[in-house]
Amino acid sequence: MGTAHMRRDSPNLPLLLRKNGSDLAYPEQPKGNVMFKKFIVSTCLTTIFTLAPTLGLASNQALYGTAIPDDAVFIRWMGTPEQATSFGAQFASELAAGSDYLPISARHLPDAEQGAFYSVIDGTLVQEPARDDPAKVHLILVNADQGSARVLLAGKDAQVIGETARNAANARAVNPVQAVLAVMLEDTLLGEFDLTLRRGQNVTFFVQDGVVHLIQNGFAPVATPN
Repeated sequence: MGTAHMRRDSPNLPLLLRKNGSDLAYPEQPKGNVMFKKFIVSTCLTTIFTLAPTLGLASNQALYGTAIPDDAVFIRWMGTPEQATSFGAQFASELAAGSDYLPISARHLPDAEQGAFYSVIDGTLVQEPARDDPAKVHLILVNADQGSARVLLAGKDAQVIGETARNAANARAVNPVQAVLAVMLEDTLLGEFDLTLRRGQNVTFFVQDGVVHLIQNGFAPVATPN
């Protein structure tokens, strides 16, 4: 069985997970081989900074040194890339070190679709589904493994995100929700996540090498090619 990891990529966008109906926590390590990292968040947390990853981005200029361009494209590098290259443009190599989306003006990337979200996995460009409703929670599944991945309600046969082939992405827009979600690779359970998500707290399940990473979607400052 693979190993599940939780990565929190944007400290201003806390991912809330409910524990015992009261505490807010990152997943504990359960019994068995599926590993989780645990991190307790104060229950008195009252102010949560959220970021709607579509049209609402331009109004959050306080989070950036430069205003988000109206024609922005959002690109992130997943896994362990050695260089930040996309659409034939080269960016500073350190920009590939994280997994936050980089807002980039489409004038630098003429082949990119304005407003679109992309993940670059080992040099392969994967366009993600559109996120048209900022009132929803967007769950994204990005699969870089050999088999087909999917997301289910844990303990049930209810499908949340359907079969996703290698180097592809699927998504599901849901209302703010508390649910235990299971990530499957073919018939293998990679991990279960007890999530309590609020509006704007979009997350990605990233599957690679038999491991599922839970990544809270974050945004880096505006980037330009070298």
